[in-house]
Amino acid sequence: MRKHALTLTGATGMKREMCTRRARLLFAFACAALVACGERESAAPVVAPAAKVAGPPRFVADASCRECHAEQAAAWTGSHHDRAMEVADASSVLGDFSGADPGFAIVDGKYVVRAEGADGKRAEFAAPYTFGVAPLQQMLVELPGGRLQSYTTAWDTEKRRWFSLYPGP
Repeated sequence: MRKHALTLTGATGMKREMCTRRARLLFAFACAALVACGERESAAPVVAPAAKVAGPPRFVADASCRECHAEQAAAWTGSHHDRAMEVADASSVLGDFSGADPGFAIVDGKYVVRAEGADGKRAEFAAPYTFGVAPLQQMLVELPGGRLQSYTTAWDTEKRRWFSLYPGP
């Protein structure tokens, strides 16, 4: 008899020891089943090898996807994801560039943002792209080196006003 069973006496003691053995056995089987199920679920899915691509990665316009994924393309077209970044023009810019706010203007047919540059001086930055549609839309401004940066003031499409994303004192 095991140590823990020494204190048990008579038939009651034997029944308790058998119940304890059964409980341990059931527990062991349950653990084994969980481990076995977990191994099957965590096994790597079988995936077909990727197609070989000639040359370096390059941009592929959405039109090439439409050929095989027409249903998905139809659902995506016009969605906020589709319109997340667009060329700034009269059909995509929702903010007020009429000159009511001197920080936003159209100069020679192009959208510009007037703001403080990295040198601390006020400058005019081209804003060739929109970022977002609703409820907020930001302008992406061009910085030296070809970088694009989202501007810190956004257009609230519901309240129809500009507001700072980082209001300060």
